Amino acid sequence: MSFAVIGPQQHRIIAYAPVGGAPLVTSLNLSAPYVASFGASALGAGVIAGGPALYMLPAGAVFTGAAGLFVLLSDRVGTDGPVRGTVRADTRRTVRR
Repeated sequence: MSFAVIGPQQHRIIAYAPVGGAPLVTSLNLSAPYVASFGASALGAGVIAGGPALYMLPAGAVFTGAAGLFVLLSDRVGTDGPVRGTVRADTRRTVRR
């Protein structure tokens, strides 16, 4: 992730945060890449320790497929506007489709 997008992304996340929740959502947003990096390293080390490096390709394919399935099921693919149940940054009203 490029750190050039952190500022605008933080502003957008703060706009969706509940009143008083800006410090929590920004800290979670900044810590998520570190947690993901740690998890990926731990899983990779487990796969390598469990057998030959030949198992890395199937393991990577499984996690790539799981990520693609998550994106499809998250209802964010092909949406033209805000996702159902989100709060619009400009009006603070809940959007229902």
